[in-house]
Amino acid sequence: MKSHPAANLFPLLTGKEYKTFKADIAENGLLESIWTCDEMILDGRNRYRACGELGIDPKFKKYKGSVPTAFAWSMNGQRRQLTKSQLAAIAVKMLPVLQKEAEKRMLAGKSDPTPKSAEGGGEATKQAANIVGIGNSVVKQAKHLQDNNPKLLDEVVAGEISVNEAYKKSKAAQKPKKRKKAERPNTASRSNGKASYNPSTEETEDEQKHRLELSQACHVLGRAKISKDQLIKRMAPQIRARLQKAIFNLHRWSQ
Repeated sequence: MKSHPAANLFPLLTGKEYKTFKADIAENGLLESIWTCDEMILDGRNRYRACGELGIDPKFKKYKGSVPTAFAWSMNGQRRQLTKSQLAAIAVKMLPVLQKEAEKRMLAGKSDPTPKSAEGGGEATKQAANIVGIGNSVVKQAKHLQDNNPKLLDEVVAGEISVNEAYKKSKAAQKPKKRKKAERPNTASRSNGKASYNPSTEETEDEQKHRLELSQACHVLGRAKISKDQLIKRMAPQIRARLQKAIFNLHRWSQ
C-alpha cells in the first residue's frame, strides 16, 4: 500500500530502533490500527511493514477528516523521539502539503478546519514554527535548505545531520570561488640601479621597437650620475625625442 504525502514527512524507523519496535509487535501483537486516507497509509507505515514481515494481518482505520496532515502531525510529532532539527525540517516540508489540502477543501466548497497554528499569518517560516512549537530561526535555516538544497533537507529529516550543519554546508556551496588575480607581465624591474625588461611571448613590430628603446633608455638612466632632465638637455633633438617617448612608454606600461 502506498504512503500518504503527510506520512512521508516523517522518517521511517531504522536499525536497532526498528528491530525493537518489530519485536514488540511480535510479542504483543498489533495494538494500534493503521490509519488510511484516500487508500494510502496516513499513519502506521512502520506497523504495516512489521506486520508484513511477521505474517500478521494488519488492522486498518479510515481517517474521515479533511486535514490529514494535521492528523499525521498529532500522531507522530509528539510521540516520536525527533530532534529539533528534524522537527524544523518536517515543518517546512509540511507547508506545501497543507496548501494542497486547503486548495482541495476550497474546490470541494468546504470550510477550512485547519487549526490556527497551521493556518497562521505572516511569513511561512513563522507558520511552520508555530505548527511544531520550535524557534523561528531554526525553521528559517530549514526553509533555506528546502529552497536551495532539498537533498540536505532530506538528510536532516533522516537525522543524519543537524539543520545548522546542513545550513552551513549549503551556504558554503553557494559562495562563488575566489578568482585569482591575473599577474601582470613584468614590464620592468630594477636591481642595483640597472633596469631589465621581460618581453611577452607575442609582440608586434612596434612593441618590439618600443621595448628596445625602453631597455636602452632604462640602461642609460640607470648608469647616469645626473638627473634624467639634465641628460635629456644634453642630447641631440632626435635622440631626446626618442628617449622622451621611451620614458612615456615606461610610465604607461608600468600602470
